[in-house]
Amino acid sequence: MNKSFLVKYMHLANNVMSGDLPVLSTPSLLGFMENTCLEFMRDSLNNNKTSVGVKVDLKHLNPNIEGAIIDCKILNIDKKENKWIFEVEAVSNNIIVGKCVHTRYIVDRNTFL
Repeated sequence: MNKSFLVKYMHLANNVMSGDLPVLSTPSLLGFMENTCLEFMRDSLNNNKTSVGVKVDLKHLNPNIEGAIIDCKILNIDKKENKWIFEVEAVSNNIIVGKCVHTRYIVDRNTFL
């Protein structure tokens, strides 16, 4: 699965307090990657199930400015019952922006909280 995101002012490091430059923040990059995994899993779950992110190993490799398009691609998925481990890559203009390994668990919506 691939999903594209537009870098907006709200995603910039100097706006989210993770840095002082107007570049894509690492927390926003992580959000793009997590959302790609969440959306992929959503199609596999019934209405009383959802998934929660529990672990991430992220490398933010290159900067991007407002207006850039970030393409997140799931490269691999390892499923072990309720535990799904994703390898995700983010690219902009054929340059790797980041790579991560992200773990999500399937939980029951009604009993999780």
